[in-house]
Amino acid sequence: MLRQRPDVARQPILMAGISRGGLLSIAYVGMHPREVAGVINFVGGWVREGCPNASEINGTLFKRGGMFPHPTLWLYGNHDPYYSLDHSRANFATFQAAGANGSFFDFEVPGGDGHRVMF
Repeated sequence: MLRQRPDVARQPILMAGISRGGLLSIAYVGMHPREVAGVINFVGGWVREGCPNASEINGTLFKRGGMFPHPTLWLYGNHDPYYSLDHSRANFATFQAAGANGSFFDFEVPGGDGHRVMF
């Protein structure tokens, strides 16, 4: 486990993830809220919006983060080929309805690929 390493902080850490990593970071903190101080979710999601069950799958996983009592930051880009801003805002609303708090921001990304918002 990382916490056993001498170069890893013992106090709660800040997590961040991109795409599936963003969603996994949000789901993780809901299950382990004392280990993390905050999360940055860059364009998080598990399955692309074109999947017939995308809203259900992504929403269910984001709902797991609902028990997290600390702030989260959700950063999404317009024209993402995997997740539209409407889909992503719906995921954020599901997360909030589960009891969590956060801030959602969307951006125009140079080059037009919203999934590259981190870069």
